[in-house]
Amino acid sequence: MRGHEILTQISWSGDVHPDTIASIEAAILDLDRRVHGTNRPSFNQMDVHKRLTAFIDGRGGYRKAADVLGISKSFLYDMHSGERPVTAAVLHRLGLQRSTREIFTPVD
Repeated sequence: MRGHEILTQISWSGDVHPDTIASIEAAILDLDRRVHGTNRPSFNQMDVHKRLTAFIDGRGGYRKAADVLGISKSFLYDMHSGERPVTAAVLHRLGLQRSTREIFTPVD
């Protein structure tokens, strides 16, 4: 199991400090990079949505998650629902960064 897959399986309780979560997630991804070399994991929009959902749930809802991120509840909701793109700052809190590479899936 790769580091990004491990992160999707972790369910954080609401009493874990966000900085602690971020450092643990960064350590897991760093270990993944060391073990698998430069083959960095990639995430699609659904993976980002899952991470954002876990972040919101882990903080106890939109309002608390938005407070942690320093944004409004409605802005967070818009990003989560796909009405707005996820900002670079929010991606960073999720342990991700935007890549120029696109990911494609087959047509059903």
